[in-house]
Amino acid sequence: MKKLLIVMAIVLGSLGFSTSVLAAQTTVENPKITSEQAKEIALKQSKNGKFKEIELKHKNGVLVYEVEIAEGFMDREFLIDANTGEILRDKKDF
Repeated sequence: MKKLLIVMAIVLGSLGFSTSVLAAQTTVENPKITSEQAKEIALKQSKNGKFKEIELKHKNGVLVYEVEIAEGFMDREFLIDANTGEILRDKKDF
């Protein structure tokens, strides 16, 4: 009986720990720059481009917006810091 109680205590303790770790991993971060602001930053750099899509993601431990702009036959992908608005990358895809 004692062994059963010990095993159950260990199992329940492990479950409680794993759910708290999972909750910590799914915390939503609040960037200082909105997706609309990031879109405008990219469009200003592009001048004659048309907005395609935007995605908020982590890159190298930094929260960034990945913004795609179409410029004629070329696409430009901007990486914009979601907290400062700084353009971290401007990549052209032909």
